[in-house]
Amino acid sequence: MGYRYDVEELENEKKYLLASKDSDIVKQIIKEQSRFLGDAYCREDYFLESMDGYNKIINLIAKLVKELKIEKNSIVLSIILRKLILDGYFSVDNKFNATTEGSFYDINLLEGLDIINGNGCCRHLAKFNQDLFKVLNIYNRIITCYYGTLGESLDSVFSMCSNHAANLIKYDDTIYGYNCYENYIFKSENGFVFNRIVDLSSEKKKEYRLFYKPSATVMISETSYDEAISFIKILNSNSRNKMISYDDFLQFQRDAKKVLFDNKELFDDLKEDSKKYTKKISTSLRNEYNELIDDLYYS
Repeated sequence: MGYRYDVEELENEKKYLLASKDSDIVKQIIKEQSRFLGDAYCREDYFLESMDGYNKIINLIAKLVKELKIEKNSIVLSIILRKLILDGYFSVDNKFNATTEGSFYDINLLEGLDIINGNGCCRHLAKFNQDLFKVLNIYNRIITCYYGTLGESLDSVFSMCSNHAANLIKYDDTIYGYNCYENYIFKSENGFVFNRIVDLSSEKKKEYRLFYKPSATVMISETSYDEAISFIKILNSNSRNKMISYDDFLQFQRDAKKVLFDNKELFDDLKEDSKKYTKKISTSLRNEYNELIDDLYYS
């Protein structure tokens, strides 16, 4: 018997099958697994040296975050971290390429390592963000989702494969979706849908949506089916909370820029301290990955 949950406020109160041994969702999971997971699925034991250096960088960032007391606002912190990543602060030769076409290792649960290697897309930025928040003991979840527009209904996208990963962060005890790749903030509308917070007066506004995909989230994160399904109830309840406005988000961006400007020397020191590890991590990552491939395919 599959798990079902009636999501309130959805048109016609339709029931969506989330997980069942004999459903099409299983086929979707298999397809999405091949899209998101590399050959190194869940083989963390092969990457101990790389992860040791990676964790040292994460801890360096966490130390500065605490020193500057910016962990109190998860939105401002996420904006700052995104800026540092894109500027290459934590990548080999201080060069980072934000791309969906790059050559990625995509080691499941260790996707943040690709940031060090100098390439990354949404899932790599999201994992790096989550890893920092975890060290700081701040709420942060990664969801996989279908990234679409307001013109697409839940009916039309529910059976589609996910194409995006985003972080869920909290501000004033309310959950928001944050797109590290494009610096967009989203508010939850119900248990499945997040709408981008935009300037409603602008004719150029891009009204994007995130459609939460529980099955895909299970496949690429440390989340069980029960957790993924019960989380729909949490998001549905969260949608009733008062949300920030677009002007609030603009102010948070100004706050982030001020922190970066006022503490430029400290962030430059962070870049130099991280550089002590990046080259070594990149080399060990390549060697460890090749060793894994040899063991998987040639032993």
